[in-house]
Amino acid sequence: MKIGYDIDGVLIDFITPYLWFHNKKYGTRFQKEDIKNYDLTKSLKLPSKKIFPDIMQFMESKYSEYLVPAESTQEAISEIAMEHDLYVITSRSELFKRQTEEMLSIYFPNIFDGRVIFSSYNTHKWGNSKSSIAESLRLEIFIEDNPDDISSITAKGIRVFLMDAPWNRKVKENSLVTRVYNHSEIVRILKSGLNNR
Repeated sequence: MKIGYDIDGVLIDFITPYLWFHNKKYGTRFQKEDIKNYDLTKSLKLPSKKIFPDIMQFMESKYSEYLVPAESTQEAISEIAMEHDLYVITSRSELFKRQTEEMLSIYFPNIFDGRVIFSSYNTHKWGNSKSSIAESLRLEIFIEDNPDDISSITAKGIRVFLMDAPWNRKVKENSLVTRVYNHSEIVRILKSGLNNR
């Protein structure tokens, strides 16, 4: 089976170290549970012109060293990769391509090599959307946390495992959307068969 993964919020915990950076810079006290909207301009109450420069600054700071997989993610991905073809489709800017590919090769060696696709659509509104890339790759499942991407991916008939997060709690499960809380749960679902869920 062909399975696609988002990076931030799915393979890697982005929001926790980013909030450490943000809180230090702005003197705030945001925690992950405070982020109720995927759009950080709304959740952090910052103008949109500040978010991308802040993310650039974060990615170049010592805080980016804390971009790591959640507990048991590496083991689960390794197990899934033994039986399925895995791809990454990310909305990260290609400015972070080298850093992103290095990070993936450290935490998920030989799993996503040559299968990392950068979609700048969400960031810049040009390029291909995740959903169109997922469709062209003929993915059967996509693991995602962004509510907007979930809608567009399921509109293509692709099943989504929704990685639970405060910003997607309003997304309802249906025949194409299954909420999951960790990658070990995805392993169990895949082993038991999708139709048993």
